[in-house]
Amino acid sequence: MSRVLAAGPSMPERPPTDHAWVEVGLAMEPGVAVAFCAEDAERLFRINPFYQIVRWRRTAPGAADIVLRNLGNDRIIETRLSIEPLRDGLRVAYAQGLKASTTFRVATSAAGAVLTVTDEYRALPESERLQRLAEVDRSLTQWGRELQRYLMRWGRWNWCAPWRCYMARVWLPMKPPARRIAFMLTIFTAAEFAAFLAVLAIFLLA
Repeated sequence: MSRVLAAGPSMPERPPTDHAWVEVGLAMEPGVAVAFCAEDAERLFRINPFYQIVRWRRTAPGAADIVLRNLGNDRIIETRLSIEPLRDGLRVAYAQGLKASTTFRVATSAAGAVLTVTDEYRALPESERLQRLAEVDRSLTQWGRELQRYLMRWGRWNWCAPWRCYMARVWLPMKPPARRIAFMLTIFTAAEFAAFLAVLAIFLLA
């Protein structure tokens, strides 16, 4: 069973005020996870349940202008991204803001793979860091969990064209609150259908 392996304010050997990280286990081949991360940076950002993407405009290979609302700290982020595929994942650098980059790296584990997502913040004097604490992204742990869930579903269902179409054209473009509503409606509909089948079975067997 996959799980969140670790989450904390700093990578081991790094200054604790400059990095935040989360690790999640994936029951899949590391190469598959690396290819998923390197293929589409926009998809990785849209999976974050706290990111409401207002605009994502590709301006050049490896570059994009974005506007997003971070529901975790209620801030609007408008910046240019530099997107760099890595041998083991992907690095996204931000031109503006307190956060300097987000890196997605995949390593091999006994169960398959481990995905580490690291937010790196710009090196600032302690006094300025304290003044800008509201800019710290609080969504990282949940982002890791949602990437884990999405990748596990992707590994199971990516062969199915209708599933790929639904996720790409319907689910990913949804705002995070709309996804939660759609999930609840799906659960209620499934429960009602199951109840209908149970009543129908009782009627037919009576």
